[in-house]
Amino acid sequence: MDIKDMKIRVPAELKQKLTDRANRNDRTINGEVLQILKTALSAKHPKAA
Repeated sequence: MDIKDMKIRVPAELKQKLTDRANRNDRTINGEVLQILKTALSAKHPKAA
């Protein structure tokens, strides 16, 4: 798998929610974001942008 860096800016409240969720799932924030993105992008009926 070819891995690329990607920097994003998020509001402090969202970062805290990601941190809390990552801790509950025993993942890094990066791992949690990857899981969220994989789930969202593999949905059978994704919402239109």
